[in-house]
Formats: sequence, C-alpha cells, structure tokens
Amino acid sequence: MWEAPKAGSMADESRSHWLSEIKQFASSDVLSVQEDKKVVDHVDDLLSWKIDFVVVKNKGKVIQGVIGRDQLTEIITEKKLSVRHGAETDISQLSFRDVLESENLKEYYVINEDAEKSQAPLWLSGLPAREILIIKDKIVKAVIDRRWFRKWQKLLRLAHSF
Repeated sequence: MWEAPKAGSMADESRSHWLSEIKQFASSDVLSVQEDKKVVDHVDDLLSWKIDFVVVKNKGKVIQGVIGRDQLTEIITEKKLSVRHGAETDISQLSFRDVLESENLKEYYVINEDAEKSQAPLWLSGLPAREILIIKDKIVKAVIDRRWFRKWQKLLRLAHSF
C-alpha cells in the first residue's frame, strides 16, 4: 500500500510533478466524434490522419468511451469479415455508439490538468490500467494508452521502493 512520503524527500518531489511525468507518455493525436456518427464515414480519414485515439462523446459533450486506432481497425476488419461470411450486418449503418456497445471501450480515467497535486497518490494505489484522458477546459488534450500507464505505474513503484 502507498505511504505518504516525508516532506523534502525524493518521493515527495516526484509526487509533486506527477502530471508532467505522466504526460510524457501521452498522445496528442486525438479526435473527438459524436457517438451517433457513422464509423465508415470516418475510418479512412482517421487512418490517413494518423490519429491515435478517438474520443466518443454524446450530444451533451460527455465522454462515452475511447477507441484506440488499432482497436478501431480490428473492429472494422472483424465486421467486414463477418459480412463476407454471411452475417446480416450493415456496416454502413454502424455508429460509434454501436462500436462502444459491442466492445469494452468505456473504461477510462480522466485527469484535469488543473488538478491539485494532492490527487497524485490515487495513481499509486494500484488502479487497473485503462486509457487516461487529460482534459483542459473540457477539451481532451491527450490520451495515455493503458499499456504505457501500466509501465508508468511500475516505474513509480520501483522509485518508491528506494
């Protein structure tokens, strides 16, 4: 379990800079789309623009889920293969809402760039790895992939063990 570092220690110093540290792992190649938009209308653009993550929002601008570029490519490929094998799915009508419902893409954490430093211990308590959205003024500025978050957690645990 996480212990509060002593004032002036290296652990205290690293904790005070947690947001700048975690932002090193972030991708700013992010696109926000409405959940009712058709996926096929956007997939080719997303791949040509080299977008790393798609943040899906509802009409109220509330985040509904996060889809990685590779995940989206896999989902579309699977849908196309199922249609070729006789499934009666109409890919042209597939919306981002449908993609979120069919996959486990609703698990993410949100960090506000204006957050207090005192929130840092939350990330040391062994949260499961999920995508992390960095928000500033209600706009998603960057996304940290869950694999990078897992590596960052391991590095922090190693640093705190010294």
